[in-house]
Order: sequence, then C-alpha cells, then structure tokens
Amino acid sequence: MGGVNGALGQLGFVLFRCTNRYSIYILAIILLFTVRELSRLTRRWNTPMVAIGAIFLIWLIIWDQTPPSLTQDSIDRVKQRLASDRAFTNALEQRFPPKAMVFQMPAVRFPEFGPTGQMADYEHFRPYLFSKKLHFSYGDDKGRGREDWQFQAERLPPDQLVRALKDYGFAAIYVNRKAYPDRAQGLLEGLHAATGSPIIDSHNRELAAIVLATMPTP
Repeated sequence: MGGVNGALGQLGFVLFRCTNRYSIYILAIILLFTVRELSRLTRRWNTPMVAIGAIFLIWLIIWDQTPPSLTQDSIDRVKQRLASDRAFTNALEQRFPPKAMVFQMPAVRFPEFGPTGQMADYEHFRPYLFSKKLHFSYGDDKGRGREDWQFQAERLPPDQLVRALKDYGFAAIYVNRKAYPDRAQGLLEGLHAATGSPIIDSHNRELAAIVLATMPTP
C-alpha cells in the first residue's frame, strides 16, 4: 500500500484502491509457484537436509503467527472496562424508551479515521456491544456528505448544541472523555449548565452522558 501504488496515488492515479486486498491473490499465486519450484529443486536433496529445512520453516511460521502471551493484569483490565461499559449502557437504556437516539461526541468519521486524542479508532462502538434498544449517531460511511451536520453541530456552543439536538429528537449526548485534553470537563460542565441534567459517568470515568429533555414533536 505504501509502495509504487502509494506514489502513483500522490500523482492522482487512484484506480487501484485498497491494494492490500489484491495482495491475497498475488500471494496465493506466489505460494503455488514456490511450491512447484521447490518440489523441482529439492528432488535431489537428501532427506536430512529437507527435514532440517522443514523444521526451521515450521518454527519460523509458528513464531511469526503466534500472538504474544497476555498477562492476567491485562485480561483483568479488559474485564473491568467491559463491566464499566455494560453498566453505563444499561443505565442509559433504563432512562429512555426503545429507539431513543444518542448523539456521540466527538463526531468522528467511519471507517478507518485514526485516533482522536487518547480515544482509539472505533471506540464509539463500545455502547453498541451492550445496547439492545438505543440508536447511536456514530457509524455512517465517510465521504457521503450527508453526515457533515454532526461536525457542524458539535462546533456550536453548548446551549445551541442542546437546542439543536433536542429539535432533531435526540434523547442524550454521549461523550468519550479520552478524546479531549481536559477529559471533556469543560464540555460536560457547559452541557450540564445548558440542560440542568446531571452528568452520568461510567465507573472508570472514560464515558459520560447528559440527558436531554425530549421534544414532543422533534
């Protein structure tokens, strides 16, 4: 992706998009060719030499493809994060009727947009794992233009943002604190002042939400 095709892309030649997908077919052809050539070249090799080479290749493949071992601490940290996300999402679901809409901040492109602050790519999918009835704003394909309103909305002052989202029919604003230098404290205080609603925090204080008073006719 970063070779000749990347250089051609800089010159405006973008016909071959996502060339890493072609690489699967290219590697399969190379593999079949290599197997055939090795079979031809090794006909006269003695058995011990072939066995030693095979053992080395098997060890190399296993070493390359085996992921590093996980420590119990890292497993426990993931469990704690999942438990925190589950409790946070359940708390939101208990407050709203089915199909209530949640606006997620910061607004980020999908897919493959990269990290925002300390928030990793795709982190806005975290509540999806545990929600059964809420609708979230994140996940629309980038480059379409129809979702640009999200980026325009988040630039509004808190009071105008709250009015706009209530008018659209949103029931809550969800904030990933990791994306902001001050852990979104200034943003959340502004939203709290504009709504009068308390800040709902996850146990690990990575996620937060502000409840909006829903409009009868959004």
